[in-house]
Amino acid sequence: MGDSLNRYKARLRYWMSYLFDQRIEKRQSDINGELEVSMSRGRFRLDANKATYSFEDLYSNFSRSFMHLDIGNSRMEKVLILGFGLGSIPLMLEDIFQQDAAYIGVEIDDQVLEMARRYLGETILNKVDLVCQDASTFVQDDSEIYDIIAVDLFINDKTPVKFREASFLQNIERLLAPNGILLYNTLTDNEEQERESQDFFQGAFLQVFENAYGYQLAGNTMLIADRRENIESDSLNPQD
Repeated sequence: MGDSLNRYKARLRYWMSYLFDQRIEKRQSDINGELEVSMSRGRFRLDANKATYSFEDLYSNFSRSFMHLDIGNSRMEKVLILGFGLGSIPLMLEDIFQQDAAYIGVEIDDQVLEMARRYLGETILNKVDLVCQDASTFVQDDSEIYDIIAVDLFINDKTPVKFREASFLQNIERLLAPNGILLYNTLTDNEEQERESQDFFQGAFLQVFENAYGYQLAGNTMLIADRRENIESDSLNPQD
């Protein structure tokens, strides 16, 4: 009886989430402050106070970037995710873009990792090696080579300065395969964020990744270095 009731409640919550968000849990993090997991439109969403960290396949800054890059037509065997959240990136790569990869997920917040283990499905979790570590330390010490490196490093709506330094990017460049793809997510939801993203791109980012470009999204700009082909851009212009 108890199991049947729980299944009924879960199904009801799923369908109700298409009408309005269903709060699942709140918890306090020493790193990110208050974190909340909700179900919205049938997906688990992880929010901090000022930013969304994960939203399954509706995490559109990465899903649209993967579509733009036609990821489904490239075989990606090893993927590094810096800033794991609830695992939106491996979930969409596997379920939407038909990849069959091995993943390293680096996340400094143990509370976020605990929630990822709870809400990310077992099928995806079995393909992910989760590491609780600062991303700059990880890339400095790591020696593996990756087909995709996804950088999604925020404390609320801020990217710590150390992740925009040339030394951090140089370590990423060293780990990126000769035909690999780097996606670096930046917030551009207001003039200050746009200026910070532009300065970072024109400065340290182009210094390390000469042929990189900016793919503009609603409230974000994805900085992309695609080694599969020679793509050059002199400014952060909208991409189709």
